[in-house]
Amino acid sequence: DEGSIIFDCHAKERSKLTKRYPKEINLYSNDEIKELVKKIELKVVEIVGTGFIPQIRKWSSIEYCILNPIAKKMLFPPARWLLRCQK
Repeated sequence: DEGSIIFDCHAKERSKLTKRYPKEINLYSNDEIKELVKKIELKVVEIVGTGFIPQIRKWSSIEYCILNPIAKKMLFPPARWLLRCQK
């Protein structure tokens, strides 16, 4: 069995919705992530967007559990990309 490598990246697509990222944080689009992974000779097994509801305030866990899936269905861009890669 081969193991997996997990990466977590800030999504560039989200910066169109919220422009609150500090300049020192690197943002990556879905396509840029795939190219970077390819350059280090890994393959993307799975890529998942996470955190769809904008963090304009602190949401309670109940609010977040209700509103985040709604934001995803409304095609809000994810805040982060979670990747599972293998050699």
